[in-house]
Amino acid sequence: MLRKAKTSDVKLIHRIINLSAAKGEMLPRSLVDLYNSLRDFYVYMEEDNGPIVGVVAMHLFWENLAEIRSLYVADEYRKKGIGKKLVEACISEAITLEIYRIFALNAGSIRTSATSSR
Repeated sequence: MLRKAKTSDVKLIHRIINLSAAKGEMLPRSLVDLYNSLRDFYVYMEEDNGPIVGVVAMHLFWENLAEIRSLYVADEYRKKGIGKKLVEACISEAITLEIYRIFALNAGSIRTSATSSR
């Protein structure tokens, strides 16, 4: 089940993101940052009251530009289309908001950019 994140999800989202960040998969986020940007987040749960197995956020940068960030799907749920559903929710919301320029960075592109600039 895909839905917008709630305040009761923030601590688990924080743990998920920062565990992923510790593996170098994404940037860490503070609790304050997550509460401030809660409306940016979607969560995916296998069942209505089940655990969160995926998260994503869409952050607005300007009137015509948004970033898809903090995309995570638990290892055992990967390759099942959950990441695609999360990203599609962000794209659908962007279109509703009349935002047609969307970008995403990943840890690999960040590491590559940092390495190539040396």
